[in-house]
Amino acid sequence: MGLPAYFQTSILTIATLEDKGTAVSTTYPLTYLLDSILGTTARWTSGGAAVEAHLSSNYDSLFIGNHNLVSPATFQVQADTVTPPGGGVLTVTPTARTGNMFIDLTFALNRAYLRITPSLVAAQEIGELLVGTRIPFPRNFEWSMPKPDTDLGITLDTPAGNQFDYEFGSYTEFRPSWMYPESERASFRAFSQAVGRQPFVWIPDVAGTEAYFVKKERSFKDVPVGPAWAGGVFQQHYRWQPLFRTMSEGLTVNA
Repeated sequence: MGLPAYFQTSILTIATLEDKGTAVSTTYPLTYLLDSILGTTARWTSGGAAVEAHLSSNYDSLFIGNHNLVSPATFQVQADTVTPPGGGVLTVTPTARTGNMFIDLTFALNRAYLRITPSLVAAQEIGELLVGTRIPFPRNFEWSMPKPDTDLGITLDTPAGNQFDYEFGSYTEFRPSWMYPESERASFRAFSQAVGRQPFVWIPDVAGTEAYFVKKERSFKDVPVGPAWAGGVFQQHYRWQPLFRTMSEGLTVNA
C-alpha cells in the first residue's frame, strides 16, 4: 500500500497531442481530451485508437478519465526519447478500471515521447488525459473513508400509478480523514490552497490504479485535537476531513 497523492497541472497541450490511430470523430475531437470536462469525450470511429504526446518536461503520472474500456481490455503505455516509441522501450499494460484510472509513469523519466494505446474495443472513447507530477500527502488517511454515490434524476408518477424515471447522472463524494502533527500542517494547507476550487486528480493509493477527477470543498478548516508525540517532539495535532466530489461524466441519455 502506498501514500495518497494528487496532481493538478497537466503538461499536455493540444499542440503536442496527435492522433496515431484510426480517424477520430469530427463531432468528438481530440481537443475534448484536454478540456477538463469528463463528460465531453474524444471518440474514434473504429478500433485502433492511439494518441501520442511530445512532452517538454518530466512527469511521473497519467490520469485517463471517463473511458469506455472494461476487462479484459487494457491501456498500453510506451515512453521513449524518439518517435515513434520503438523496440526496447519500457511498456506497462495495467488492468483497466471502468471509467477512470491512474498509471504510475516513474519508468518514463527523461522520455519526451509518450504513446497511449487502448485495446480490445471496437470504438474507443476517452473523456480526459492528464499527465503531470504527483505530490504525495505526508501520511495516509485513516482506514475508513466514506464515499457515497449520489444519483441525479427525476421520477414522474402518472394518475394510474406508473412511474417514469429520467436519469441525469451521478457523482461520488470522498471524505478522507487525516490526523497530523503541527510539523505536517503546512503541507496539507498548501494542498488546499493549491487546488482551491479547480479540478484535480485524487489518487487514494499510488500503489494501485484507482483515481478520480474531483473538486475540493472551499476553505481549509482543520480542528486541533491536542498535543501528542510525533517525530520525537511533543507537538499539537490536528484532524482534517475535507470533502472531494467527482466531476460530472455527462448526462445520461436513453434512446
